[in-house]
Amino acid sequence: WLDQIHTDKVTVILDACFSGTATRMGESVRLKTMDFGYYPPQRKTKVTLGRKQIKHVLLAASSPEQISWMLADQKGSVFTTILADVLVNLTATATYDALMNAVIPQVQQYVAHYYADQEQTPQLEGNGQTPLFFGADSSAQPVTPPPTPVPTPETPSEDVQYDDFPLSISTNQPEYREKDLMTVTVEAARNCYVRLYLINARQAITQLFPNAYQQDNFIRAGQPVQIPGTGARFYLEMTPPFGTETLKAVASTVQFEDLLDVDWQGKTFLDFRKMLLSDMNTRGVAVRKISDVEISQAVERYRVRSR
Repeated sequence: WLDQIHTDKVTVILDACFSGTATRMGESVRLKTMDFGYYPPQRKTKVTLGRKQIKHVLLAASSPEQISWMLADQKGSVFTTILADVLVNLTATATYDALMNAVIPQVQQYVAHYYADQEQTPQLEGNGQTPLFFGADSSAQPVTPPPTPVPTPETPSEDVQYDDFPLSISTNQPEYREKDLMTVTVEAARNCYVRLYLINARQAITQLFPNAYQQDNFIRAGQPVQIPGTGARFYLEMTPPFGTETLKAVASTVQFEDLLDVDWQGKTFLDFRKMLLSDMNTRGVAVRKISDVEISQAVERYRVRSR
């Protein structure tokens, strides 16, 4: 296939296990097979792959000996997700080396964090000094690409709506850069208790409010509440991972039972790791009471980019 493309401006992206060196040239290699127990694998088959001299650039998800991992919530690939997040932050004159220098450590860190004792190191083959965007003029000034569209709301399977009364949530900026400070404003149409979740670009979940420094989560009807509040002893600073983040506010007319006796010793926020968005609506609301409780939820999304 590569031989039939009459240009040297070709980028090959392989997000698969053992994908490093997959377009190597002129080598007799054994097919990579796995025995599932149904028939003997054809381990003696040999093929010759690729050109004798590489003229394309290969971005491979892993080395020839490594597995390529999915995100911890199984909703995408680690390599492709991080690659996409890095691409939208690159300038028009960026090189393949610049791209992979940003992608590789993020992939390594994510896999090391979520998959103990495992490693994944994406590979770059070919001329990494060439411009990533073929039409780019090397003498041109760097241009910041336009912001990518914010993803659509939660999937129907998770998007259980509770809107017993109006609830709104907003941020002080529609988009952030690394180290920017965020302020969130929540307002409800009636007296209620509020909890605020942050779902970051890797789908890790943190409860931002209430927290160790702002424990009172009761808000009065029509009175906006800011997080952090005036004089708060904490702040919300933008840090990696970069990409689209989601804020979800849930309001209840009764206090959430799991927040009644929280031990804040040694922690500012509560971490919940993985949870369905729909489950956030009723976390801490006893099933026996839910028919007597009014619940509302609101969602806000924004994008975080590197400097």
